[in-house]
This record gives sequence, structure tokens and C-alpha cells, in this order.
Amino acid sequence: MITPCEVVADVGTDHGYVPIYLIRHGICKRAIAMDINAGPLERAKNNICREHLTEFIETRLSDGLQELQSKEADAVVMAGIGGELMIRILEDGKQVIRTVSELVVSPHSELALVRKYLTENNFCISDETMLMDEGKYYSILKVSCGEGSHGNEEAYTQMELKYGRILLRKKDKVFFEYLKKEKNKYNQIAQKLQENAAEHGKTRLEEIREQIKLTEQALNYFV
Repeated sequence: MITPCEVVADVGTDHGYVPIYLIRHGICKRAIAMDINAGPLERAKNNICREHLTEFIETRLSDGLQELQSKEADAVVMAGIGGELMIRILEDGKQVIRTVSELVVSPHSELALVRKYLTENNFCISDETMLMDEGKYYSILKVSCGEGSHGNEEAYTQMELKYGRILLRKKDKVFFEYLKKEKNKYNQIAQKLQENAAEHGKTRLEEIREQIKLTEQALNYFV
């Protein structure tokens, strides 16, 4: 998803695998590996050293984007971070993030909230993909965030926020399998809730039925 460029900043780098990959494959010339915790950052340093890439990858202890300067990176990557935390990082670092051309994110939760934040704050989701690794599904969003981006023209529907307008239009096979599993999961939950006569169970059942409806709307794109 990352457009070849000069510098990429990886927020929440953990083991440093992303910047190592980017340098090894010539996707960027330099990288900044950032993490809020000293332990993961030390592991990243060791991995970078082992790959003989210390000349090309700098490590920084940083809470989100705090230690990244304006115009210092062309692209920012955030993967494996919860959606609410990702939004907080973007909001706290909005002056810096507007000076990069591209943002590539893969939230591990609250994906609809991330899409909502991006589309309501004049970012443009230009591409999305979904992949499965070791039985888990991951959505990856490519976002234009420079001063020239004007956000998506039409407001996202609730279903598009949940599943992704671009993913729906692309009709990806991995995404199709994900949707079928989502529907099956919600149907199983609904079946159990129907057996629960408690009032809170009825409320939850209505919520699940709404999720089933959204999933069926998404599956209609593949008909």
C-alpha cells in the first residue's frame, strides 16, 4: 500500500519488521521506527542491527507522533494499534500528519470509528485491501492526508463505515469469505439470544439483527 518515497515513519513499530521490509525492498530510502515502549524499541534496534540497516533506519521512543517533526516523513504507517488509540494519535499529531503525503493504517479494532474519523476530517481513503493471516482478517487503508486532499465526496453509510466502501466495490475474494463468516457469527449469536428471555437479551438481539442486516447488504454486492 505504500507508495515508494524517501522517508517512512512507522508508529508502534514493535519488532521493526515493517521498516526493515521497506528498506530491503527499496520502497523507501530511510525509515523512522517509533514506539512508546522501550522494550519493543530495543528489540527493533537489535533486529535492525542484525540486518545491517542502522544507517537507514532510526529508532525513536515516542508517544504516537510526538517525536516526529513536520515534513520529516513522506508517509506514516500505523498497524496493529486499536482504533480508538489510532484516532487519538492522529488527533494529537494532526499538525504533523498534514505535512505527510500518505497514511497507511491497519487498526486491529474499531475499524468503523477509524473510517468515520478519517472521512469526517478531510482525509481521503484512496484504497483498501483485506488479507487473512493465521486465521485472522486484517483491513489495510491507504489514505491521502496532504493539504491537497479533500476527503471523500459522499458521506459514508453505516454499512460502508463498517465494511469499507472501496472493499465493497472491489468485491475481493478474501473480503467475501470474511463477510460470510461475519453473517454466520451474528446468526449464531442471534440464535443464542433468542433463547434468552431477559430484557437485556432482547436489546442485544435487536443490535445483532441490525448487524446481520448490514452484513447482508454488504453481501448483496457479490450477487
